[in-house]
Amino acid sequence: MSITKYNSELAAPTAASVGISPAGGQNTMIAIAFTDVEIYGKNGATWELVGTTSSDDKVVFVSFETYSQAYFKSNTGSAEVVRVFWIDEAVTAAPAAQPTSVSEIGDMPAFTPADEGKVLSIDSSGNLVWIAR
Repeated sequence: MSITKYNSELAAPTAASVGISPAGGQNTMIAIAFTDVEIYGKNGATWELVGTTSSDDKVVFVSFETYSQAYFKSNTGSAEVVRVFWIDEAVTAAPAAQPTSVSEIGDMPAFTPADEGKVLSIDSSGNLVWIAR
């Protein structure tokens, strides 16, 4: 993972605009700006608005599985700083398992007749436990 600092543009991208491309192996960009900046991604020949940062919501993710380039447009009337974390596919975690039933959860405590009326909770050690309400 690396961080790079960019300045936003003042106008929205056009068909001729050149954006920022990922280096080999980089599959995700996390764009962070502390003001109003629109983050665009180039999908084929079209620039699409991926998201907008603001003082309340400072982060936009750009997937380079969908987009080939990214472009930043300031909504403040001035060029704004956008910091970008590039994530290499080598450090991207594999998707989590998607259990289809409660019994497939490996750390699920057994439910016995003595647990009738109890609810599933997490104890102070982070373990799943059946507790009385």
